[in-house]
Amino acid sequence: MNIAKYIIIIMVIIMSISACGRQKTSSTDVKLEQSDKLIIDKILFDGLNNAGSEAKLEWYNDETGNAGAIIFDASRLNKQGLYCRYFREEVEIPLGAIPNWFYGRACRNKNGIWVRQ
Repeated sequence: MNIAKYIIIIMVIIMSISACGRQKTSSTDVKLEQSDKLIIDKILFDGLNNAGSEAKLEWYNDETGNAGAIIFDASRLNKQGLYCRYFREEVEIPLGAIPNWFYGRACRNKNGIWVRQ
């Protein structure tokens, strides 16, 4: 095998490794169906209200086969006097694939409603 073939093989391996477990910066980076988004929103807002720090709430959509989890951080008071929580979302599309993940934040507005930031 000549040197050019070795270089190509090494480049393919490096590209494959760098794609594993890559971090996404927003949910728009991940292709989700509307039914997935509805499930995630329900889990997210239930967790923001009820889950403790480091709680992990998992979800699965029978319709699409997609799955994931949301891991919650503790609530903190921000400079504006609003309570905010950071969270990490993991999404597997399709189930069993390498998870895509990203961080988010939600703050409770003056009416007591959680709003994604």
